[in-house]
Amino acid sequence: METNYQIIAYKPIKVNKHSTQFETINPMPSDTLLTPIVRVEVFQKYSQATNLGLYFRLRDDKNWRYCTQVTGLWKTMHPTLYYGDYRTSKGKTLLIFRLCPEHSKLTVYEFPIGYYPHKSIIDKLIKSVQ
Repeated sequence: METNYQIIAYKPIKVNKHSTQFETINPMPSDTLLTPIVRVEVFQKYSQATNLGLYFRLRDDKNWRYCTQVTGLWKTMHPTLYYGDYRTSKGKTLLIFRLCPEHSKLTVYEFPIGYYPHKSIIDKLIKSVQ
């Protein structure tokens, strides 16, 4: 399965009881939708969503409460892999997340803006990044 995506790797900078903040390891690509600092939060079941494992936020405000909550991280058959989407005026964009055990590293696979395939293709893409 040949699909272009960019890989953005993050290292943990602050670990809390219900969240972990990450900072990029390498310089950010100029065409990314993501920010240099992000946060992964535990899904605390405040909504009725099912199969959600975590939430993903971008650092675009001084207070995390007001930062953009991009997506829920949907569980996959692989315990360290999740997927979600980034919604813009150009459509949904697929994001695949690899969260190493104990949140020691976060890798985000960001697909082209507007690319969000059917679930069966997402499953194949997840297998290709494991």
